[in-house]
Amino acid sequence: MASSDPGPQARLRRLANAYQISCAVHAAAHIRLGHHLEQGPLRISELARRGKLDEETLRRLLRFLETLDIVKIDKDDHISATDLTRRVDDIDNIAEGPEALKAWASLPDILQTGGNAFEKAHGTPFYRFAANHPDKAGRWAARNRMVADSWAATAAAALPLDGGERVVDLGAGGGALLAALLRVHPGIRPMLYELPHAVDAARADLVRHGIEDRVQVLTGDLTSSPPPEADTFILSRVLLNLSDADAVRVLSNCRRSMSAASTLIIVDTLMPDPSSPGRQAHYAHDLHLLLMWGGRQRTRAEFYALLEKAGFTVQDCSDICPGDGLFRHILTCRKAPSGDAQTAGGRL
Repeated sequence: MASSDPGPQARLRRLANAYQISCAVHAAAHIRLGHHLEQGPLRISELARRGKLDEETLRRLLRFLETLDIVKIDKDDHISATDLTRRVDDIDNIAEGPEALKAWASLPDILQTGGNAFEKAHGTPFYRFAANHPDKAGRWAARNRMVADSWAATAAAALPLDGGERVVDLGAGGGALLAALLRVHPGIRPMLYELPHAVDAARADLVRHGIEDRVQVLTGDLTSSPPPEADTFILSRVLLNLSDADAVRVLSNCRRSMSAASTLIIVDTLMPDPSSPGRQAHYAHDLHLLLMWGGRQRTRAEFYALLEKAGFTVQDCSDICPGDGLFRHILTCRKAPSGDAQTAGGRL
């Protein structure tokens, strides 16, 4: 009986050619396929006309996309949407779209030279590129807001707040977490702190959540200056986009604004144990963070060491699973006494 194993050469070729799937999916996002099909099925010729696309190339792309369940094609040449079609447009953003593909294509060079792949591919760092391309950055911000909406309520219920403190969400991107916190702790005094080029989108998201009159909005750059004073400082999925040096700089700036009674809360995803069955996705994400931002996904030990270097002690580390299948971790931190190098890292 013949073996069903395709053999190492075939397996390797399948892995090496996986870019074909990525490029086809990104092409679907680029032509806004989901938008074109949201009102119902279209003939391929009509889609080509509306999108000013080459019909023969489009037909062959759609034939491939059908095998990926991104569209359906009937015998009369009508294409219709699937659940994936309705979401495919969302990936046409600077963190997942053509700009990201170009950064990943620089990986062989970066292996030789080190450095930042996105900057090498585009001639400028990610956030400066985002500031100079507001449309593309807006789609990335919208995607981040959608992700935040999916887990904010679970995180808000787990954060250790008393209910009357001044709370600043640093690098928030939007209002999902603050809106969820206000539902759980209506007495908090919330602030949102964001980069100047991203603050307008953040304000718009506060309006979307109906909390624009309850949140003070401030701008600044955590890598270069301290944030406003507060009782509770929240860094939610911020440090993973930063190198260790930049992360320490951000944490040190936070520490400068904190009193002895202030609390720093970090919401992030920790790198799992090497034996974890989900490690492949984490390792891929870690590499993406490196290539796009120079960031990393850190282990618990690495996070504790980073916080110790910036002058913090870790009071607690807990995990939540907010329903999207991804565990996130909540680290509650306080300023270490001046000159005290001891941290909760000893509890690892």
